[in-house]
Amino acid sequence: MMEQPCRTCGTPLDVNTAVCPRCGLPRRRAQRRQRVPLLAYGIPFLFVTIGTLLGWFVGALSAFINGIMHGPINGIVEAGIILGALAGGVAGWLYYRWYVRRQV
Repeated sequence: MMEQPCRTCGTPLDVNTAVCPRCGLPRRRAQRRQRVPLLAYGIPFLFVTIGTLLGWFVGALSAFINGIMHGPINGIVEAGIILGALAGGVAGWLYYRWYVRRQV
């Protein structure tokens, strides 16, 4: 058995002891940091990527349907890409927050 001394009185304490029997000081347990798996970061990235591609597709399709073949097409497609990436980023952030809270 491993023993560690009490912080105040120095009495050797077993690792599993919660309170020092001599002085009554509660033993501080080392808190482990919770690891967030790589999947929690990969899914939001996937949301952003899908949102960007979907935004590009919707912007290009909108420009094609409206008959705009030059000039403003770049603005419409860029707006679609930006909005898609933004929507994907928000969805990814919400997923990450949900995933981390679920782990606690």
